[in-house]
Amino acid sequence: MGGVAHLECFDCPLAWVNVMLFDYQDQLKTGECVLPMWSAFPDEKGELLNPTGTIQTNPNTESAATLYIRFPGISLYPIYYPSMRQILEKGQNGHAVCGTGEDPDEKQQLKEILERRSCIELYEHEKDLVWKMRYQIRDQYPGALAKLLMVTKWNKHEDVAQMIFLLQSWPELPVLNALELLDFNFPDPNVSCFTVNSLKKLTDAELFQYLLQLVQVLKYQSYLDCELTRFLLGRALSNRKIGHFLFWHLRSEMHFPSLALRFGLILEAYCRGNAHHIKALMKQVRRLPWEVRLVAYLRQDMLTLQMIQLMDILWKQEGLDLRMTPYGCLSTGDKMGLIEVVMNSDTIANIQLNKSNMAATAAFNKDALLNWLKSKNPGDALEQAIEEFTLSCAGYCVATYVLGIGDRHSDNIMVRENGQERILFRDYCERAYMILRGHGLLFLHLFSLMKAAGLPELSCSKDIQYLKDSLALGKTDEEARKQFQLKFNEALRESWKTKVNWLAHNVSKDNRQ
Repeated sequence: MGGVAHLECFDCPLAWVNVMLFDYQDQLKTGECVLPMWSAFPDEKGELLNPTGTIQTNPNTESAATLYIRFPGISLYPIYYPSMRQILEKGQNGHAVCGTGEDPDEKQQLKEILERRSCIELYEHEKDLVWKMRYQIRDQYPGALAKLLMVTKWNKHEDVAQMIFLLQSWPELPVLNALELLDFNFPDPNVSCFTVNSLKKLTDAELFQYLLQLVQVLKYQSYLDCELTRFLLGRALSNRKIGHFLFWHLRSEMHFPSLALRFGLILEAYCRGNAHHIKALMKQVRRLPWEVRLVAYLRQDMLTLQMIQLMDILWKQEGLDLRMTPYGCLSTGDKMGLIEVVMNSDTIANIQLNKSNMAATAAFNKDALLNWLKSKNPGDALEQAIEEFTLSCAGYCVATYVLGIGDRHSDNIMVRENGQERILFRDYCERAYMILRGHGLLFLHLFSLMKAAGLPELSCSKDIQYLKDSLALGKTDEEARKQFQLKFNEALRESWKTKVNWLAHNVSKDNRQ
């Protein structure tokens, strides 16, 4: 139901625009369309067709490249997309020609295809088998709905009708599988409706955990009035915490012209429906300029901290408490946000410098941290502080490795006075890593949904490859464990590089003071 156009000059992309072929009343567009376009930003041709881009045209009509399109009038009367009744009638007719699932060879082939964890494109004969066995997938492998949708021929109306008919009897999906279907690869409104219905069983705490991604998904919904918008507004109006963060997630991106209209209308709908909360929000907006902290990478920080919070939840569910204390972070506007101050803490750099005579030797002072912990935790409290330090250090080491977080020097690693942040450390790290690996698909889905956030490090599918590699998702558990052990040993061997790095940082900091 959508289309995309792009303008090129000498093989260099200049501008792009998305346009729906059917309007919000399901009527086929005809006649002339004037489409002010958006400046092109993708570096590769594969990204030119921008499915995550807005269907809103560029409001800056004076300077935007403009595309004029004439949609042909192929009938004297308006043409409408088929009604749901017509679609289901046509879909039901295709039930008789699908596979019976009695062939043992086909059943085994299907099982192997659906259990394949890699994202390798299926061969044509494999796609045909998946489509042929679609009713068996519904009954025996309902969580594989995404693979079935990917092989559906959405440009063939018979197949579309049969898929939508089948979807009416599909079992409700677990949240993990439903999150996968929120991706822009599944734009059909019937799929979206089914997906949102599967999300309705989320508790408020679970919904809050995924709220950042769900707001990003709003960007590439075909229309403002959709199932996801209604779902989020409904839950926001019934839970003030969800409403509070939905408000700020939306407002923080209002400076983008492509989002201002859509997000502004959702904000208005929320505020009109919650007269009591709007008073508190207005007070916060007025006070914000006096309390704001400038942050270079507002949503990137939020994504990182969200992932660490999720890791902490998953570890605790497995009985592993690594004493994680991720601080709060909230984007409030263009290059603006609020960051929680971590009390009773100090950076490793300050601890080392305060316990050393010279900045040049501080990074090599092995006793600095222990002496600092002793000063803050006298007597019997020291053993507990060391345990806290070991656990939290293991947690953050695994988290930063999996997420690929760099720039960890002694001035941005903080330790609390109670020790948070022998060789038990290795065991904690290994166990933490294997737990995260078991939930690898969840992290992949959440990162995929953030591709619309405009983060430089997360703009296309290739940027998610690091996460697949760090979690060794294409390997067995034993292979993944060995890979992690090799990385762990490598880090131990090269620990001297970290000390040299910290030395350079400490000397540079000392010279500035």
